[in-house]
Formats: sequence, structure tokens, C-alpha cells
Amino acid sequence: MLKTIYNNCESVRILKAGQYIKPLLVECALNAIKDNSCPYIKARYESIKKRRGHKKAIIAIARLLLV
Repeated sequence: MLKTIYNNCESVRILKAGQYIKPLLVECALNAIKDNSCPYIKARYESIKKRRGHKKAIIAIARLLLV
């Protein structure tokens, strides 16, 4: 989705990820959320989860790890 005047939705899709790397990124994101050594990722996940839901939050964290 594009950001417009009428709706403030931002895309959280993983662009150019392909069908092979996306599941790996999701697994890495799930493990990063469970790990206590980096509280920033877990806090970021909880913040996104409140607004957008679990699935979109996982993709956002996967994209954060990728970039």
C-alpha cells in the first residue's frame, strides 16, 4: 500500500525476497524475538504487534534484520 493523504498505511512487505529467502528471514525474526540478548528487537516487535498484528510484525522484524 502506498502512503496517501487519505490513508496512512505503509507497506511492510519484503521486496525482492523470493520464495526461498523469505521463510528463512521469518525463522530468524521469530528466534530474534525470543532471544533476550537484544531487547530492542522484542520491544519493536511488541510495538508493531499492537498496531498491526503478529504476522505483519514478524515481516517487519525480518525486514529490519535484512536491512
